[in-house]
Amino acid sequence: MVEGLKLKILELLKEDARRSPELIATMLDASVEEVKRAIDELEKDHVIVKYAAVVNWSKVADDKV
Repeated sequence: MVEGLKLKILELLKEDARRSPELIATMLDASVEEVKRAIDELEKDHVIVKYAAVVNWSKVADDKV
């Protein structure tokens, strides 16, 4: 079970997967090393499987009416 700092990190990454460990550390009042270690562990344990892009397809399509 994921608890504490790791859970908070997951919530922040779910909102925006591009957040840097430095920013996450600042947001959670934690050290950068602590955040990096937690993210590494989450990736090794396959809790974080991949980082996905959210695409605004209306900006991509060039169909005009």
